[in-house]
Amino acid sequence: MSSLHEPNDIVADRYRILNVLGSGGMGTTYKAEDTHESIRVAMKVVSLQRVTDWKVLELFDREARVLSNLNHPQIPNYLAQFKLDTDDDRRFYLIQEIAPGQSLETLVKRGWQPTETEVKRLLFNVLEILDYLHSLHPPVIHRDIKPQNIMRDDDGSVYLVDFGAVQDVYRNTLTRGGTFVGTLGYMAHEQFRGEVCAASDLYGLGTTALFVLSGKPPDSFPQKRLKLQFRDRISVSPKFADWLEKILEPSVEDRFASAKEALNALQRASTVSQSPISLNSIDIDRTNSTWGGMQKTDGYVAFVLPSNRLKARTIKILYFIVFIAFAISSISSGNFAAFSAVTLMSWILVGLILVVAFGTDRWLIVDRKQFQLKWRFGKFTYWKKQGQSEDLDLVEVEVQTFSSKKGKTTMKPVLCLWEGVRPHYFGSGLYFSELSLIAQNIQDFLGLDPL
Repeated sequence: MSSLHEPNDIVADRYRILNVLGSGGMGTTYKAEDTHESIRVAMKVVSLQRVTDWKVLELFDREARVLSNLNHPQIPNYLAQFKLDTDDDRRFYLIQEIAPGQSLETLVKRGWQPTETEVKRLLFNVLEILDYLHSLHPPVIHRDIKPQNIMRDDDGSVYLVDFGAVQDVYRNTLTRGGTFVGTLGYMAHEQFRGEVCAASDLYGLGTTALFVLSGKPPDSFPQKRLKLQFRDRISVSPKFADWLEKILEPSVEDRFASAKEALNALQRASTVSQSPISLNSIDIDRTNSTWGGMQKTDGYVAFVLPSNRLKARTIKILYFIVFIAFAISSISSGNFAAFSAVTLMSWILVGLILVVAFGTDRWLIVDRKQFQLKWRFGKFTYWKKQGQSEDLDLVEVEVQTFSSKKGKTTMKPVLCLWEGVRPHYFGSGLYFSELSLIAQNIQDFLGLDPL
């Protein structure tokens, strides 16, 4: 029998088949080119002639329906769904954006050996995706979290793909005559009983972590009362091993109950001791930059993004003009009740908020031992974060995507300092080139390899 499609086949007078990405009981996925838009896409195809279980078509349709309602930068966007008839077959098509990078399975097979910090960062990203899915109404359960379905780009960005096994909590089609939706070794134990919940995806993520850390499938690990015995087979810190123990609990009641809970626990497992960094010796000349100032010595590198003094002064003048107009109007009308203690306190509070909001300097200081982010109004620091510089293993410019309720999407660059799996953001409002300059100076100071 000939293959479903051959390279360079044109589908629906639009999509040129390039190569096969994967195939299985849920259909065949191709890399294709949208000749109308000149972009690469992922095309999943199910042949009616080859379907041996009608449930496959139901799951295919559900995948398209769920994907069309998702909006997350780390989940490839749904583009189209259609069907085509031939003389002897009917084929169903699902078109998505193609996720960049390679699957974790491919990376590990090609020799990728990530550090514990890299694995934690990967888990951090996937947990954020799962938290988004599980927080939808109704919640969306992926049900097939495994190395093959997690893509990693060269810059460390992570994407979740293949929603062919997806389920919303209002329906349950896990079992189909003795077969299962999911992958043996990565499936949570409750899935064999026809049950699924948010914690089921977490178990799949835990087994994926074992594969990435060891290079071996989870079903190769010994078990004791259904629990995987991994501590003597991977090299990780005790706190991280404890976290893995929790997410890999066979009983769903003993596992993390949600992605948010697992995420918070992972952050606690990566927490370091903190101590303040003094700014007394830092005196930055801000006159040589359009965006702020920088000072770099053998002992530290520091950046300040000053408040817009002109804007702050204008806001204060307008505030006092409005207040005086209010006072004159109230007095001339005889409304002395307008000057009650509550009203005056409200005016003072609004004034303070405006002054602080438009008069804040943002600082980032990195020395050989510590780093610190500070938001300062004059000499007063009202927000800060600090940590150990040796735990900053990646400094990058990240482009964040924001979607409004009206569907409008905006993209803004921001500097991201990775302290283990904990991101710290700085420089919102600056241009990409300005943030790149800051990142380059920190990388040079700490001896970090650029992406």
